[in-house]
Amino acid sequence: MPNAVALKVLVVDDQNSVRQMTRMTLEEIGIRHIHEAENGVQAMETASLQPIDLIISDYNMPEMDGLGLLRAVRGHPVVRRVPFILLTGRGDKELVVKAAQAGAIHHGDLAQQDRAGHGETVVTAAAEISAVSDDAIEGRQL
Repeated sequence: MPNAVALKVLVVDDQNSVRQMTRMTLEEIGIRHIHEAENGVQAMETASLQPIDLIISDYNMPEMDGLGLLRAVRGHPVVRRVPFILLTGRGDKELVVKAAQAGAIHHGDLAQQDRAGHGETVVTAAAEISAVSDDAIEGRQL
């Protein structure tokens, strides 16, 4: 993956085990700058204070869920253009439509993807966003 080492990724999930699994998966593909948040409120604080190239968020979380976070990100002038991947175990097409309308990266119907766990979805989605993030990396001073 081009520039994987330079990517700054924010992983948002209320379950520590899922955050750790996602972190390990990202590290396997070369990403080293990984920030974590337990919910959307913490994620917005983190994203507004430091440059982030990609947000990977769970949907179901306390305080601010993933869809609320996505909407907050798209409405924030500093982070509104950051690629956003919303992960969910729900097979609800309405949620997929809402996420796409709110500005999530469209990665097909998430309900049809491999249900082995977040890791495989993250690897596939992270590989697809590399070109989008290359522009973000080139545009900021490292």
